[in-house]
Amino acid sequence: MELWIDALFELKQWEPCARTALAEREKLPRVPAYLDVVGMGLSCAGELPKDAPGRAGLIAPLEKAADELLAKRDVAIAADDYSGLFGTVVDVREDRGDAEGARATAERWAAYLEEQAAKAPTPEARAVFDPHRLTAYQKLKQPERALPMLQASEKALPDDFNPPARLAVAYRDLGRFDEALAATDRALARARGPRKLRIYSTRAAVQEKKGDPAAARRTLDDALAFAATLPRAQQYEGLLSSLKKQRDGLKAPDAATPPARTR
Repeated sequence: MELWIDALFELKQWEPCARTALAEREKLPRVPAYLDVVGMGLSCAGELPKDAPGRAGLIAPLEKAADELLAKRDVAIAADDYSGLFGTVVDVREDRGDAEGARATAERWAAYLEEQAAKAPTPEARAVFDPHRLTAYQKLKQPERALPMLQASEKALPDDFNPPARLAVAYRDLGRFDEALAATDRALARARGPRKLRIYSTRAAVQEKKGDPAAARRTLDDALAFAATLPRAQQYEGLLSSLKKQRDGLKAPDAATPPARTR
């Protein structure tokens, strides 16, 4: 059942995915597959056009099942899987325009992740929760809450590109653009292979927000040139398409105005 739902999700067969999850979930024991079926089914229902017939009727029972799972947390599954389900519920409520419900769920999500991170026995284990916590704090429009944990992770894991890459995102959201660019410098120095491409994307977004589309364009040109040097298997089509779209969306440079200098 889990593989079936996963296949429908990957094929973007949103309605069959949601209907199958709804029809079959109650036949499943409370094992990890149950949580995955509920979560993926709810995601599929949320992907349906808002005016699709029966959309609300698919979302409501799956959302209720997800809420019950998050309240009881009685399925033996990794904490990051519960985190993923929290994120799905927040997205569904945001999409519905339920700002209060989305925020309350995001608060519960952040509290759950902080509790799990506090139990982690090593810096590496604690850092597993960093991307989840950053996303939860972004949903709450409180990215500053991510700074202490990411700074601690970068200090504890000096060879890991992830902490500075995530710090760049948090600093970008806070409008601290110079610190964001410095963080991308550190991340790019540590990253290898296609992992660099998302860092280039973040860097270009920071430069654009800082008011320097010319620098952002150069960064994305560098990213695409670097991608062309990667083995074919590492030239991920979706990511390359996203970089090209990001570059095409930049404002054309004003020939009369010299570009600002950024690091």
